[in-house]
Amino acid sequence: MTIKLNRARSLSLIGGHPRTFDAFVESIPASVVGTLSAAQLAALLDAMHQFSQKSKQLAEQEALSNGGIWDDSSGTFRELAA
Repeated sequence: MTIKLNRARSLSLIGGHPRTFDAFVESIPASVVGTLSAAQLAALLDAMHQFSQKSKQLAEQEALSNGGIWDDSSGTFRELAA
């Protein structure tokens, strides 16, 4: 791991979650990572994590408002009991 990534890990809120941190870093093009400072990278990673958490909450709310969830493993819509 580079010095920049180590610094970004220590500066970011998600740095304590290594697998999440690494997955988010891998999703950013290396050319973008290369242009950011460690502090900017940490801020970006934390913003991505916040968006991810908000997206999960919205998906749960939508599933509940639709009365069920899509089950990828069986390819069916599963109704939730009321």
